[in-house]
Amino acid sequence: MPPASTQMPLVLTCPAGAEAMAVAEAKALGLRGEPRIEPGRIHYARASFRDAATLALWHRTSERVWLVAAEFHARHRNELEQGAARAELDRFLPSPDAPVHLRVSTHRSRLHHTDAVAEWFRAAATLPAEDTPSEPGTQTIALRIARDHCQVWIDARGPSRGRRGWRERTGAAPLPEPVATCVLRAVGWTPEAPLIDPCCGSGTIPIEAARWALSLPVLAHAEPSAVLWPAMQAGTLAAARQARPAPVESAAFPYLGSDEAEQAVESAVHNAERAGCNAEMRFECMDAAYRSYGDGGGFVVTNPPWGQRMDAYDLSVFRERLGDRFRRLGKNWRVAVVEPSRKHAEQLLGACEEVVRLRWGGISAGVFLRGAGR
Repeated sequence: MPPASTQMPLVLTCPAGAEAMAVAEAKALGLRGEPRIEPGRIHYARASFRDAATLALWHRTSERVWLVAAEFHARHRNELEQGAARAELDRFLPSPDAPVHLRVSTHRSRLHHTDAVAEWFRAAATLPAEDTPSEPGTQTIALRIARDHCQVWIDARGPSRGRRGWRERTGAAPLPEPVATCVLRAVGWTPEAPLIDPCCGSGTIPIEAARWALSLPVLAHAEPSAVLWPAMQAGTLAAARQARPAPVESAAFPYLGSDEAEQAVESAVHNAERAGCNAEMRFECMDAAYRSYGDGGGFVVTNPPWGQRMDAYDLSVFRERLGDRFRRLGKNWRVAVVEPSRKHAEQLLGACEEVVRLRWGGISAGVFLRGAGR
């Protein structure tokens, strides 16, 4: 078995538009090299097992962390099977019968029937025949074939794209957890600053903020897949755990969230308890237009209702009332909203700046900021 220091290509996936934030965070965690960037993907030519484990544990703006375990040409079945056998994927499986979710994609390749490719690859790589995408402890492997060139990607985090494991209850159109972290970073919030979300829904923004401040692992209630790899040596894993960013002893606690729906507040409280940060949070059932903010200043960051989440008339009235409340806040409050268009954002903030546009799951929305002094 190769030592855990073996270097392999590494790919981070993130919400499109957040690539610069993801690169900066990876650099802060010790990942070296200049990456190749494309929308939603960041490619590093070389990374170690320690890098993969560190990013799987602590890199918050990413959805997945992939190691590219093998590359080979596969113009026909025999070449595919030979490459699969040489990949030695047992290095990444806790046991021979460990559950595996195999994803196959092909583009302009002679091998284009994904079901057949999956069957041949599984047999040659001695992977379990049954695909189990939802079973706990599943190792996800992505087989990507483009112009007859095959790459085998191994998911170092799991268990699924972007999900952190703490959000058991959700409301209408919640932000994915990585998107919430990207929103916070984009507006310049840091854990030392007060934070209020007046349309908190199931609590995603303030809970991700608190987990960031406490420097809790990205995944709650689960270890990253990389922890279970036979190729992951104990010393390598220990070094990855020691790469944990220092938690913040924040005078800004508790972070505040509120929502006018009692069920949403109950969900947020439940999720905060599961996330291990209920002591750093306070949620209240309250109309956002009547939220009290105080004079100390800080950040208001929220994902207010938009799209089909409210009746058109009710949504218009809500925006008018909430916008009036936001515009009356003092200049020491930086107010940010997630909205699909500048027109919608200006209804709430007046003059504002779109600091980043994020895309995830077929959705495109801007993060608009009315900063101090604006």
